[in-house]
Parts: sequence; structure tokens; C-alpha cells
Amino acid sequence: MSFLSSVKFEDFVKISKIYFVVTQVSISVEVQRATSQIFRPAYSYLLADNVKTSVCFDDRMTLPFNVKSRNLKECIVRCLGMMNNEVRGVNYIHSNGSCSCVPKANIRYDVIPSNSVYDGQQCYVNHDCPQNFDYVIEYHKCYKMQDQILSWYDGRSLCNSISSSHPITIEDDVENASHIDYVNFIDIIYLPLDGTLFYITFSSVSIGIIGVVSIFHYCPSCREYY
Repeated sequence: MSFLSSVKFEDFVKISKIYFVVTQVSISVEVQRATSQIFRPAYSYLLADNVKTSVCFDDRMTLPFNVKSRNLKECIVRCLGMMNNEVRGVNYIHSNGSCSCVPKANIRYDVIPSNSVYDGQQCYVNHDCPQNFDYVIEYHKCYKMQDQILSWYDGRSLCNSISSSHPITIEDDVENASHIDYVNFIDIIYLPLDGTLFYITFSSVSIGIIGVVSIFHYCPSCREYY
């Protein structure tokens, strides 16, 4: 059984001082003083199979709010101010000063390869994913696939020991879609010597009408491995 770990972002909020992470040192220092948010370059693991792709938010979504800014730092600070810090990410185009503010929402975010529409476009996303986890920008989730064949109890212990994570729980349709897409991206294949059939399964807890709690397992895409 393979185990998929997930983490909650609030587990990683730094109360005292949070650093703004960008490639340019000067921008990093300036924004660090102006905001307590973490922004990182935007990447997707789902846009191309088995390739980490630099991406931007698709401005054709109905969510982005557009403003003019003189630079990337001003773009981020203005977005945070106008949206009361509820910013998922930004797109900034140097050539025309266009700044797109993308708000936080429980949806699937549409992304496109960076520079596929405008040259010199910079795109950053706000998240607190641990470094040893993959951040799935489309769903704003942190995942780490444990590619070991373990029992449920051993797998749960392993997940719980990594960066305060836990075996994935399916809370809504967005979570359900996100982990299926991520597993399809990882595409782990097992070849047991004895020909045993394996499934990629996920575990959760079901609470019935009468309040009885039971653990269940299911295969999201019912893919078989021989």
C-alpha cells in the first residue's frame, strides 16, 4: 500500500518573522520589511507528466484582479493591501506593469506555462509547504508520496513522522480531485516478484448516520499494477 501524506498550512505559519522568498536578493529584503507573507516562484507538477514546470496563473479565470505596478515588489504589496492579505498569488509583467492579484479560494486554479503569453512575466504563489513536500498549485495542497509497501499502521506512523503531516483525508471534491491528479502525475509502478496484484489506495474515516466511526480504504482511479 502506498501512502500519501498531506499537511495543513497553518501548521507551518511562523508567528514571529516570515521571509519573502524570491530569486532577487534586493526584492526579498524590501518585501520582507513590508509584509509577513511567504511568496515563492510558481511551479506545476500536473501541467506536463513527470516535469516540474514554471507556470503563471491563467488571467482568463474570473478571479484575478488587475492593477498597475512599477515592479514586482509593489505588485505583491498592493495586492495584499487591496485584498486584506487574502492573496493566493500574483502575475507581474515587466513590459507593461500589469499586476494580477489572485485571491484565496477553495477551487482548482488554472495555470499556464510562464512566458507562454508574455515575455518576462514573473509569477509567485503564497504557500508554506515544507521543502520535502510537493506544492500542488492547482489545488493549493502539500503532498508527499511514500513509495513504500507498508501496512496501514506502519504507513500512518511514517506519514505522521514527516513534517507534522498525516495520511491524506478527503474532505471535499477539490481534495478528491487534487490527490487523484497528483497520484497520476507520480505514476508509481510496482513489479512484485510473486506477481501479487497491488492497488494505490487511500485511507480515511467514515462517520455513519448513527455516529459509528469506521476506517475505509478505496482506490481513486482503480489502476492495477502487476
